[in-house]
Amino acid sequence: MVKKLEKVIRRGVEEYLKNVERPYVLFLSGGIDSAFLAYLSKPDLVITCKFPYGKKYDEFADSRKVVKHLGLNQITITPTKKQFFKYLPKAVKAHRPTYHFSLVPLYLLFKKVSELGYDNILSAEGPDEYLGGYASYLLLMNEQRLYDQPELKNYTSLINRYIGTPQERLARVMDIDLKKVKKHWGNYKHLLSNIGKADLELRGIEDMEKDLAKHFGVKIHYPYMVKEIEDFCFKKVPDDMKIRGFTTKWILRKIAEKYLPKSVIWRKNKMGGPIAPVGKWLGEKEEFSKDKYMKLQRKYA
Repeated sequence: MVKKLEKVIRRGVEEYLKNVERPYVLFLSGGIDSAFLAYLSKPDLVITCKFPYGKKYDEFADSRKVVKHLGLNQITITPTKKQFFKYLPKAVKAHRPTYHFSLVPLYLLFKKVSELGYDNILSAEGPDEYLGGYASYLLLMNEQRLYDQPELKNYTSLINRYIGTPQERLARVMDIDLKKVKKHWGNYKHLLSNIGKADLELRGIEDMEKDLAKHFGVKIHYPYMVKEIEDFCFKKVPDDMKIRGFTTKWILRKIAEKYLPKSVIWRKNKMGGPIAPVGKWLGEKEEFSKDKYMKLQRKYA
């Protein structure tokens, strides 16, 4: 299965890139998705966000390992608290209010690409939903193991009442209406595929990137998000090859470890994307509370 998926990803990305004119930029974090896409696409430039708030937020060190390993050209931006308050109104108007803490960092990334005169940007979105990449999936899958216990085989309805159905749990963890989850729920035999399908359509990261690209007059491309790759991941790859224990995207890590530094591929505690320390900047008691953030955005909408 590992070799088959690698073949599908390589073919899908290569075919997609045939229609993307060089030069192009890749947004490189310190994670596996953008790192492996960097290996496959060999971009002319990579841009990374750097946050001086420790490893919880800052992935720059891992991005540097990838850059050195692949011999890439890299520049960085360092979003500040001052820039956050300056550009949040513009970012909200370019998109809309969103709970994503990456809105302003992404705005600044697109701004930098535009200033540099590039027209094409590669985004590494897709594998998180296709292959079980979010921390929330770990919660859902570990709860799901209750259904596999022989002692509870005849108590499905009891488990559903106790922890909720998969759809109800996804709605809770995403903090959205259950009706929306049911509307976008997949029709696959694997639970993570159904979760990923709903999440792909509801999370809205691609919509945010597309709006920002339009605002700055550049093109955003998604080499992973082609039908061949999506169909194979959702229809063929079983759950235990997506998440093993508490390791997300296990199968993609197995593929990428042959080509990239293992310390990057197998590292733990990745935040995911250019996540700004918004809670710190807004003085929230709870670091990842979105209350003040959403209230502030609604003022600019």
